[in-house]
Amino acid sequence: CVLINNFLCFMPSSQASLVPIKNNVEKLFNTPLKFLIIKVDKSRGNAICSRRSVLEKDKNIEIKEALKEIKEGQIITATTRALTTWGAFLEYKSITMLLHISDMSYSRVKQPSELLSVGDSIKVRVTKIDPETNRVSCSVKALSVDPYDNIEKKYEVGKNYSGTVQKHTPYGSFVQLEPGVLALCHQSEMDWTNRTIKPDKVLSISQKVNFKVVS
Repeated sequence: CVLINNFLCFMPSSQASLVPIKNNVEKLFNTPLKFLIIKVDKSRGNAICSRRSVLEKDKNIEIKEALKEIKEGQIITATTRALTTWGAFLEYKSITMLLHISDMSYSRVKQPSELLSVGDSIKVRVTKIDPETNRVSCSVKALSVDPYDNIEKKYEVGKNYSGTVQKHTPYGSFVQLEPGVLALCHQSEMDWTNRTIKPDKVLSISQKVNFKVVS
């Protein structure tokens, strides 16, 4: 219960804070706080109030002020706050930004945890700002040039190059030519006599190999 102007109002625990506080509501006891009346039932003589609504309003004002300091294309250093299967949430001042898994690297990334841990500080480029929803997207890839730009000039068909085996699949192995650039060595290109040989029988992970670019 919350006493507002000598009138007792009910506040659900879900309305106490921006994050769940479960059994820690006691820490708010006997402390002057701001609340917003969200429902009044005159027939029953009761009302429901919310502290969370006040905090959200203040948070939105803080975010809008912070958004004035950044712009699309700007490079900033943000802190990793949470990881999901499809990306990471970063924090810059009071702004929460989404770093999608597809924007983490030019190389294939299975899980964001392969590259990031909670608490890490990383440089990113702001790629999109939606002032209506306060949503901000960012990218690590956008900090560098796409390694596949002019790839045909770097690696010419018919010439030999060196690379490092990164992973195997049932149909072949992927070889890294440089960070962000993977080449497929199909199983049919591994042996003259056995066109369906298992890739891991020919190559080992992290092995340095020479090969010819065929396409």
